[in-house]
Amino acid sequence: MASLNNEELLITFEELTQLETADISACIERYQALKICEKSSAPAEDIYNLWVRKLFKAYETSEYTNENWIEIIGFLEKLLENFIQNVTSSKSDTRSKQLHQWWKDTHEFLQWLQTTIGNLEIHILCLILAFGFEIVIQTSRFAEKGNMQPLTVIHQNVLQILSKSIHKMEIQRSEDIHGLNKVLKSLCDVASAMSFADIKLSIETWRIVAKISSKCSEAPMELDIELKNSLNDLKRNSTEKPIFGITEELRKLFKYFQEDKSALNNDNFLKVAQFYLKLIKLISKNCPKLPMAAEYFEVYSMFIHHLKKDVKSNLLDAIQSDLNDILAMVDQREIIEKHLCQHLIEDNKIFSSCDLVLEYLSISCKANKNYLPDTTLCKRIFDIVFEGPLFFVDCERFFKILIHFATLTAQDATGELHLQWCKHVVESKWIKSYTSCEILRIYYGYLFKNSDAHLSSCLLFWTKAWQRYKSYSNKENGNYQKYLIEMIIKTIAAYVPQNTIEQYFVNCPNKDIILLKCGVDNMRLLNHLNSKLTSYLKRIQNSMLLKREYNELLHLLDIWCRHEQFVMVGVVKDDLIKAFTHIFSLSSLEVNKFKIFIWKCFQIFKILNDTHLDRSVMKCLGENTNKTKVVLGVYMLEYLLHKRPQSDSLLKSLQSPNLMKIQKFLETPKTCEINNLHIFKNVNNENNTPTANEYQEVHISKRPRVITDNSYAGDYKFILNEILEHSQKLTKSAVAFDDKDMELLNCIKHNIDKCLLK
Repeated sequence: MASLNNEELLITFEELTQLETADISACIERYQALKICEKSSAPAEDIYNLWVRKLFKAYETSEYTNENWIEIIGFLEKLLENFIQNVTSSKSDTRSKQLHQWWKDTHEFLQWLQTTIGNLEIHILCLILAFGFEIVIQTSRFAEKGNMQPLTVIHQNVLQILSKSIHKMEIQRSEDIHGLNKVLKSLCDVASAMSFADIKLSIETWRIVAKISSKCSEAPMELDIELKNSLNDLKRNSTEKPIFGITEELRKLFKYFQEDKSALNNDNFLKVAQFYLKLIKLISKNCPKLPMAAEYFEVYSMFIHHLKKDVKSNLLDAIQSDLNDILAMVDQREIIEKHLCQHLIEDNKIFSSCDLVLEYLSISCKANKNYLPDTTLCKRIFDIVFEGPLFFVDCERFFKILIHFATLTAQDATGELHLQWCKHVVESKWIKSYTSCEILRIYYGYLFKNSDAHLSSCLLFWTKAWQRYKSYSNKENGNYQKYLIEMIIKTIAAYVPQNTIEQYFVNCPNKDIILLKCGVDNMRLLNHLNSKLTSYLKRIQNSMLLKREYNELLHLLDIWCRHEQFVMVGVVKDDLIKAFTHIFSLSSLEVNKFKIFIWKCFQIFKILNDTHLDRSVMKCLGENTNKTKVVLGVYMLEYLLHKRPQSDSLLKSLQSPNLMKIQKFLETPKTCEINNLHIFKNVNNENNTPTANEYQEVHISKRPRVITDNSYAGDYKFILNEILEHSQKLTKSAVAFDDKDMELLNCIKHNIDKCLLK
């Protein structure tokens, strides 16, 4: 046909339109009809009308070659382009008439197409159908919302033809690949363009997209190199384009939920969102990794920050599950890391949860070694999470994150993460120091449950670190590190046989102290504890206690706080209260030097719960209000709150902004809603640095401890020791149990009975 381009045209376009359909083929050849239309200056809609009404019907389509079809379809695409340009510049009334005429002609064209579809090869049919979808896409921009019916009919008709033809489509040539690529692109575009007009039709379109995507993935690979490359491009396009398109539909849907509050209670929209997610999962099965990240994170963030908070529906859990499944397939690690960290930063700013990072860490822990996050990302996530208030407000998520970090530490062959947590414990501010300590305890529980290969060297390292912090400081700048290191040593020591444990501390200068803190209770150690306590408390009363002895006394009092059963309370108690009252007889400057001792005393007073002792303490404090303010701390406040109403007048005299903040925290029920803990919302702005000494221990002593994952069971020996210690305290308690207490004790007994049956 191209070789006849210069032939003289026998008739004009106007004359061609006057011919009857049956006479056209007798008067001019098919290629001449095309040339007449190409050279005509008539409006595009008139030329399109001629093809639909007469020219397609005038010639036998079975005689068309593929080249004929390609040239005709290319010409029709140019007609559509010209038509859109004309419509853009037309007045409203004229535009409406032009559009309706074009739609009417297209409807007739599709009816004719169904009569000749059996003569068409795959790629030709795909090109024609892509042209039909393109009509819908291009003209939908000008259609009024109340006048979309003709467009939806065209859309539906093209979709029906494609749906009936999919099963016949076999990819054999590069032309087939080109045709499928084009119709797939048009399908995605039309589904997005028409979602506002007919959501059901849009959903059906995406369903066809998924079918074609599956068809492309099943295409044979026994092809030559060129075809194989083209097929690989097709397979990539059959996943990337649909996934991007469907994700954009999800974004629009979630945005609609944000803007239209009436949609919040409409489950139908949530079902649509769930369907879209199922499609993404289905299409994603055809590729090893999901080829997008930024768009996904935007959608996930919208769900977490808006839908999950505003919408009440049983479907949310299923949608969350699908979003999480998709996260596991997201590729492009650099983009993941960028958006993951940005998501975390935004969460911290708005005091929100960390569902996304939890899911990412969970997937990372289950992934193979090739998909583990690098240590730099792990450290970045750690820094972001624990610069914000999650530490204070969400105990369950806090421990889940720690468990994931411990798992990643176990999988880190480089040892970088283990080294990082060790550094944080001994060098960082208290939040990162504490969280790193918890990660290490979980990690060591897993490690030493399975092997004791590194137990001795690990215990030696932490014992040496403890020596660095063994002395108590009145400024408290190192006391929390000492406490955390002791927790780590105790966790490790739980995996050492009790009959050999002293051998592990043989070179430790303070081995008796550290053994007692680990819960070792042989006769020699208990005698040492009680004799030293009595001796040092008497020396305080006589103002003869040396600095070294004072520091050891603080350790002994700390052991008393943790292991009450180790102490001969009846013998030592009187000396404790005498030493306590003696200190308050000194000047305020001298009293301040004994601040840590006084705090330890209040811990013990609260544990003892002795009425006679309490009267002596309250009398001493009431007579020394100004000195009391000098050493005011969380344990004293905790004790006073416990002794209400007897302590009300004293609490009133001690009131200050700092005291009120700590008091509010201490009085917050552990079962309270997260929002009630917003008093700590701005803690990240304080750079994790307490503004007063009394803050130092509140966070450690009052941190709610919740075990939320079976993987923490690796520390079971530690848990058993904790149960033993607290049960011994209960047996010595003078408090009578009420009905609720008895019910709780029966539950505990039932659980222990179940453990004994294992």
